[in-house]
Amino acid sequence: MPFTLDETFGYLTEIQGDNETIERYSKFLNKPGAIIFRESIKKYPGKKFIYFYIDAGTEIQYFHTSCGDAEEDGDLLKFSNGDTKFTFKIDKNCLTNLQKKELMMNI
Repeated sequence: MPFTLDETFGYLTEIQGDNETIERYSKFLNKPGAIIFRESIKKYPGKKFIYFYIDAGTEIQYFHTSCGDAEEDGDLLKFSNGDTKFTFKIDKNCLTNLQKKELMMNI
């Protein structure tokens, strides 16, 4: 069971990786969403990963990273696992309070 370290809001602003990876996650680019930063307790103790949720209109869509390393740089959260790198821009005002509440209730 993973442990949640932090929950915030923002955008996925950049994906670096092979073409298949970029294509798989491109629908999440520049969309406001919930960033859930977690840590593995049993399978990979101490390793971190991210869940990113967006409201796609008719449904909540999400992805999660594999375990990797995170680095904060101002309002950017940079996450890497192997050859894949994700950059998130933290923006707690990217959604209204009502949108945040509805998104979090449907996760």
